Amino acid sequence: MSNNISKSTTTQPVRDKKQVNALINYYLHKGQIRNYTLITMGIYTALRISDLLRITWGDVYDFNTKRIRKSMTITESKTKKVKLSLCMIIALMR
Repeated sequence: MSNNISKSTTTQPVRDKKQVNALINYYLHKGQIRNYTLITMGIYTALRISDLLRITWGDVYDFNTKRIRKSMTITESKTKKVKLSLCMIIALMR
């Protein structure tokens, strides 16, 4: 039995802002806050899901001052690039 599915199929990024907003709003309206947050952060920071999943509350929130941090530094696990992400962007989107 032959398989007609190409093994070299690649996933293309979503480039249309309407599609991006539809994807974000889909999870928000479904009440899936975790997925909404991961997708929103992924889009606005261009981080891979493996890097997003390593973020902890301590990276985003300062428990001593009880405030959201203005920024955080993340070292990408695959490329070892250091990125500065602005946490305030996510906080202001609420």
